[in-house]
Amino acid sequence: MALLLTLATGAWAQDPDPIGLTPSADGTVWTLSTMPGFDVELEVEYETYDVTLAEGSEANGTVALTVGGEPATSASPGEVVTVTVAPAEGYAVADISASAYTTWNAASRRTAPGNIPIYEDIVLTPIENVANAWTFTMPAANVEVTVKYMRIYTVDVRAGRFASFYAADNVEFAPETPADVTFHTITGVTGTEAVVGAPIEGIVAANTPLLIYNGTEEELTVTIMPTTEQAAGSVTWADEFRGTATDSTFTAEAMQAADYYALSGGKAFAMVYGAGTLKANQCWLQFDKQASAGVRQIKIVFGEETGISLTPSPSLRGEGSIYSLDGRRVQSSMVNGQWSMLKKGVYIKKDKKVVIK
Repeated sequence: MALLLTLATGAWAQDPDPIGLTPSADGTVWTLSTMPGFDVELEVEYETYDVTLAEGSEANGTVALTVGGEPATSASPGEVVTVTVAPAEGYAVADISASAYTTWNAASRRTAPGNIPIYEDIVLTPIENVANAWTFTMPAANVEVTVKYMRIYTVDVRAGRFASFYAADNVEFAPETPADVTFHTITGVTGTEAVVGAPIEGIVAANTPLLIYNGTEEELTVTIMPTTEQAAGSVTWADEFRGTATDSTFTAEAMQAADYYALSGGKAFAMVYGAGTLKANQCWLQFDKQASAGVRQIKIVFGEETGISLTPSPSLRGEGSIYSLDGRRVQSSMVNGQWSMLKKGVYIKKDKKVVIK
């Protein structure tokens, strides 16, 4: 920052030259030793510093740097800089950071980053109720902002139904996922039924064909996140249950050699009769012609070990009270030999989960 004292507009020009100020050693205070005998005005010129993005910060999204709502490549100390990130579809912000450098320019930073000392790490403050937006206060140094991304997956699952999922990464549900949304795999296939195993807790290993079950009362968009952490245990699945991490084309020749079944309606696998392409991150059932039962549909059922059953009727029959998952009794009497109507959801009856659709 440079400070000058000049004549006020309209003042009698007794001294046409600017009046110099003496700066302090740290450059933060300027002193005028003697006030002249005429009006003066103070003119302040602020030094600006560069604000730039590190390489790769827009690899899977775009980043806007603004000051006062206007695009900015530099800012003065004390100004508030806003960083707004727009991740590309299928990506989210994994990390964002900013560092200030005492001696730096874009060229030297790129060629010799190890030779440039970091002046300080910048505190980035999230903007409340605004997604992927942060602010920081510009220091008296050049600033480099670094944005890193992660791949995410989103899957729509209807209430009380399944969706298939497959990825070449270790994956887990996003933290906000309801507890009644669970990962499963198919552990066995009979002629007309695909048996679903117990819920898979925590991290699921890469290349595991999965079914996602929505045990809530409403359709959900479920977010699945890749992770570098390892799965706690191994999972086995039926040989017939397969998946693809990329778009997969099934040719006419392939259809002649095997029977293929794709998930239909979230409750069963239906036979596929013609060649085509299955989109990435989905699963199917596949049988050699010699081993195939040739049925049109294979129903999804829960294995006994899950303690879950799919009930087509909107009412429950039998003795014993019915409880919600949090332990509240929701039904204790019978009407005309059956339980009165209950809302869609998962309930506990005789220590077993029962799903009302």
